[in-house]
Amino acid sequence: TPGKAVMFLARFAREVCTTFDVTESLMRGRAFRCTGLPIRGAGTDVARRLPERDGGDPLCVLVMGGSQGAAVLNSLLPRVMGRLQERGVAIRSIHLTGADRDVAVRAAYEELGVASEVMAFCNDMPRSYAAADLAICRAGAATCCELAQHQLPSILVPHPSAGGGHQRLNA
Repeated sequence: TPGKAVMFLARFAREVCTTFDVTESLMRGRAFRCTGLPIRGAGTDVARRLPERDGGDPLCVLVMGGSQGAAVLNSLLPRVMGRLQERGVAIRSIHLTGADRDVAVRAAYEELGVASEVMAFCNDMPRSYAAADLAICRAGAATCCELAQHQLPSILVPHPSAGGGHQRLNA
């Protein structure tokens, strides 16, 4: 489902390239071509390994709130993982916070004693996807496609004010 920016910019485009054929019905008569979505790391071997859990390796959770971060995920997930750890779950986090939010999130994980790698942004998403066992993230179109490409189980939390509810539909 196209987001607000795509729908706005489509008015000025000679042709709109989309990820899925079904998007044509939403483009309201605009010139349209289904090109797919270029995905970081596409073409590499991304077959998921399903590790045997013997209690040695912690469950790795990738947390992403999109390019702007997500205040709710940034505040809630360190506490949730702290509680899981208190209950004996071996867990660690790769948490992408968005700009200027990494210091506070890193401090929250440190205070709770949860192993984490906290970054404002990540320039090597294929590595993060490969390291993770589960993602908790927003439901933007590119994120959903990357999760599918990397066969990463996920909990999708649609942005509540995303234009037209497109993240809810993506999820």
